[in-house]
Amino acid sequence: TLVTLFMLLSFAYYIKNVEKNDASSYIAMLACFTLALLSRENALILPLLLLLYHIAFKIEIKRIAFIPIAAMALIYITFRVFIFKFKLPHVVCPATLAERIPGFFIAMANYTRLLFLPLGLHMEYGTKIFPWSHPLVPIGALICVGIIALTFYYRKRDGLVFFSLCWFILALIPSSNIYPINAYMAEHWLYIPSIGFFIIIARILRMLYVKKSFKIVSIASTAVLIIFLTVLTIQNNRYWQNGITLYERTLKYAPDRAVLYNNLGILYADRGDTQEAIELFKKAVQLDPSYVYAYNNLGKAYNMIGNKKEAMDYYKKALELYPDSVESLYNIGNIYLDFDQPEKAIEQYKQAIKISPYYTKAYYNMGNAYRRIGKPEEAVPQYLNALKYNPDYFEVYNNLALTYHEMGRSEEALRILREAVTLKPDFALAYSNLAVVYHNTGQDELAVENFLKAKSLGFRNALLEKELEQYLPKE
Repeated sequence: TLVTLFMLLSFAYYIKNVEKNDASSYIAMLACFTLALLSRENALILPLLLLLYHIAFKIEIKRIAFIPIAAMALIYITFRVFIFKFKLPHVVCPATLAERIPGFFIAMANYTRLLFLPLGLHMEYGTKIFPWSHPLVPIGALICVGIIALTFYYRKRDGLVFFSLCWFILALIPSSNIYPINAYMAEHWLYIPSIGFFIIIARILRMLYVKKSFKIVSIASTAVLIIFLTVLTIQNNRYWQNGITLYERTLKYAPDRAVLYNNLGILYADRGDTQEAIELFKKAVQLDPSYVYAYNNLGKAYNMIGNKKEAMDYYKKALELYPDSVESLYNIGNIYLDFDQPEKAIEQYKQAIKISPYYTKAYYNMGNAYRRIGKPEEAVPQYLNALKYNPDYFEVYNNLALTYHEMGRSEEALRILREAVTLKPDFALAYSNLAVVYHNTGQDELAVENFLKAKSLGFRNALLEKELEQYLPKE
C-alpha cells in the first residue's frame, strides 16, 4: 500500500509537471518516487509506466522530468547490487523457468477471478510448482493471450484502454516468477496491476452514465459494487483482528503450509497454551522436516513446560539441519546453564557470537556463565560487549554492576547502576541494587533513598529491608 501510494503520487506530479512545468510538482514528483523506492522494490517499474503514458497518449517526453526518474531507478539498482551487495529479494528455487511458467498461468487465472469476484481472500499461496496438466493452466494461458491480443487491438483505437491493459501487464511483471520469488502468487501483488483493470471498469460505467437510457443502470451498478465490496471488506477485517483468527482462516485454504502452523504455534505459546503450541509445531515439522525455526520453537515450548531434555533434543535437531543457527546455539547454551554446566554453555555462546558478532543475548548469558564459575574478570567484557551492541539491554547493567561490586569495584558498580536508572527511571531492580551497594559501602542515607524508590516501583528486598530497618520511616 505504501509503494502504491507513493508511485501514484509521483505519477500524478509527473503528469502535472509535463503539463504545467512548475517547480513544486517537480520536487514533489522526485520526493514521492524516492519514498516509493524506499517502500518496496517494485517501484522500479515507474519509469516504464511513465514511458507507457507518453506512448499511449502520444505525448512528447520532457527529458528534464523523465531523465531524473530513470536515473534514480538506475542509482538505486547500482547501490543495492554493487555497493550494498544486497540483491533483489528472491528465494532458493530448484525449479527452472519452464517449470515455473505453469504457476504463472494459474496465478493469472486466479487473479482474473479475484478481480471480478474477490471471494475466499487469504494469504500464503507458497512456492508451489505445478504440472502443465493442471486444469487452470490453459485458462490462464488463454487469458494472457487475450490480454495481449486486446492490447494490440486497442493500440491505435483507444489510448486509455491500451494504457490500462499495458499498465496491468507491466505492473504484474515483477511478481510473475520469471525471477524466483517467495510465492507463485499473492493477492497484494495485484494491487498495482489492478489499477489498469479499474480504469477500464470506470470507463465502462462512465460510458453508461452519459447515455440517458443507461444512466440508471450505471448508478445502480456502482451502488451495488460499493455495497458488495464494503460488506466483503468488513467481513475480511474480522479475519485480521488478531494473528490467531488470521492463521486459522488461512489454514483452511493452505493446510499444507508449515509456516502457518509454526506462526500459529508461536501465538498459542505467547498466550500460555503451550501444549497446543507443541502440537502445531509438530505439525509444521511433519509437513517440512527441514523447518529449522519450528524445531527451535518446539525446543522453546518444551523448555517452557520444564521438559529440558526434550527441549535439548529439538534444539540439537535444528542445529543439525542448520549448523549456523545462532538461535539454536544460544538455546542449547541456556539448557546447559540450566543443567549447571556453565563451561559447556560458554562454548555454545562463543560459537553463536563467532557466527553473529552482534548477538547481544549470547554475550549477556556468557557473562552470567563466567560469573557462575567464579570468573568475574571474564564476565565483565561480555557484559560490556552486550551493552556496546544494545545500550538499552537493561538487565546487563544490573549484572555488570553486581559483578563490579563483587570484584571490589563499588564506584564503577554505582556508576553503572546510576546510568541504568537514568536511561530507565522505572528500573526497580537497579534501584534496589543501588541501595545494596550504597549500604555495603556505608552510605545508608542513599541506600534508604534508593530502597524506598525500588519499593514504590513494586520491588521489595526483604533482607536489605531488615538491615536498613533502623533507618527506614515507620509505616
